[in-house]
This record gives sequence, C-alpha cells and structure tokens, in this order.
Amino acid sequence: MRQQDVVATQKKTTTALGMLRGDGVILNYTTHECFAVSAFPSCRMVWDDMFESGKQVEVLDKSTLLSYAASKGQMFVKGRDFAVVLINEFFPDGRIFSISASVQDAKIPEDSGHVRGTLMINGWYFEPIDGGKSTRVVYINDIDINGNIPGAVLQVAL
Repeated sequence: MRQQDVVATQKKTTTALGMLRGDGVILNYTTHECFAVSAFPSCRMVWDDMFESGKQVEVLDKSTLLSYAASKGQMFVKGRDFAVVLINEFFPDGRIFSISASVQDAKIPEDSGHVRGTLMINGWYFEPIDGGKSTRVVYINDIDINGNIPGAVLQVAL
C-alpha cells in the first residue's frame, strides 16, 4: 500500500494488527529533525491523532530510557498504554536508530483508565540522503494491543 509517498506493508502475525512497516523519504528535513518529531511527546501530538501522552520515566544510561506512552480510546474502547525501554543510537554519519520494547517496571504501574499493551518491537531508522538535507525513514511496529477490539476500530487504527 502507498499513502502520501510512504510505502506501507503489513505482515500477519499472532496479533490483531500484525507487524507494520513504513518506508519513505522526508524532503528538506535532517535525520535529527525527523528523530525529534518522532521522539518528543509534544511533537508527536501534532502528527499522531491517537497519541494521548508520554513521558521519560528514568534515564538508564546514555542511550537507554525507561518511558511511558498512552494512546486515546475510540468510541467505547479504552485507550492503551505502554511501559517501554527505549534505545537511541546516533552514528557519526548521521544515521539514527531508535528501538523500543515493552517491559514491566514498578516505576510504571498499570493505569485503570487504559489497557496495558505489549510492544514486541517498535523502531525508527533515519538515514541522511541528498547530502544530509533530506532523510530516508523506515518505521516498524509489532504490537499486541491486548483486550478485545471490534474489527471496525481495528480498521481505523490501520
């Protein structure tokens, strides 16, 4: 599937959404600018209609964070939330890898207003192109949103 110059693919897995991948090019924005828009909650609210909130809970080392994120519910379906470890690697040539996966941690207790989802893997790859003026972006997501979700709501999520 191609949408707004992004090639999106979906692989069936044991979860309702399956594994998702998006490949695209963002013109006239550097890898660091693209990373910032993907990583910072205040930026994510601008482009992700389902994003509700997020925060850094603890810095574990120079590239690893313990983080929390929550998504909005739809209709009569509760929103989801996630406790994740996030690793960001910045390379001298301008490439950036950002990978996260779910964890259980007492610093991020479950919230009764959300269903705790399981993020098997979520990742962003940013690669400079056009002399660093533009960025190739690859996004992957394999998530179990847990709980019951009506098919109509799943279609909106995709």
